[in-house]
Amino acid sequence: DGGGGGGAGGGTEEEELPPHVYDLADATYRSMMMKIDIEGGGGGRGKGSSGGPACDQSILVSGESGAGKTVTTKFIMQYLATLSERQAEAKALKEGKATSSKAAPPKKKGMRGNMKREASSGNVNIEQQVLQSNPILESFGNARTHRNDNSSRFGKFIELKFTPSGTLVGASIETYLLEKVRLISQAEGERNYHVFYEMLAGMTDEDLDNFLLSEYSAEDFKITSCSGTYDRRDGVKDTDTYEDLVDALEVMGFTSEQQNDVFSIASAALHLSNLNILPIKG
Repeated sequence: DGGGGGGAGGGTEEEELPPHVYDLADATYRSMMMKIDIEGGGGGRGKGSSGGPACDQSILVSGESGAGKTVTTKFIMQYLATLSERQAEAKALKEGKATSSKAAPPKKKGMRGNMKREASSGNVNIEQQVLQSNPILESFGNARTHRNDNSSRFGKFIELKFTPSGTLVGASIETYLLEKVRLISQAEGERNYHVFYEMLAGMTDEDLDNFLLSEYSAEDFKITSCSGTYDRRDGVKDTDTYEDLVDALEVMGFTSEQQNDVFSIASAALHLSNLNILPIKG
């Protein structure tokens, strides 16, 4: 009941409410689809070609440090990916086809941070691949600060690309203004970038030995010990986030050799921080 008064009252109440992440993401997606229908003469969705009308939408996530920009961005991406999956399933049912989208494979127990797992990028859909970019960005670009245990120390522009039928087909991410000075110095109570602590805590003994880290901890390197802070206050364990990082690299299509190169560079940065450079007189 109450359907008769829901129109005007609901609209007024919605205008007075503060912005909500899911409502904003939903309105953005539906506005895009509506413009496609209008500008495409109502046939944009049915054609499903990449040559349909361009109906760009933008969402700006801003706020002070610790306000929740990183989490909000992830919620938006997850919601848009979910809408995309539903659109793909609805289109497949309409065409009488079975959907072939698959969720990310579950983690295998007993393989803590093992880099020798088989690549699984071929077993997941595009929506999962887009979402799995987040653990990689967070490991290499986020750090603990005074206000936030998972603070993004860089800016990013994320572009999600949809077909005229509303399904996600790809994404691009541009990063800028990385806080480079954090790599060599952090204030008391803060940490370096997550990846260094994740490697030391989450790698298997075999991988630690391969990267010459088996006899070291975060306290042994200057770039991870200069602040005297080694843990996170939010209860998140570096072992778990390292597992997420390795899974994300596999889903994104990084080969074992490419993963080895990535972690080799991070390991080299740790060891280089312990070098003492003496000036030569004369």
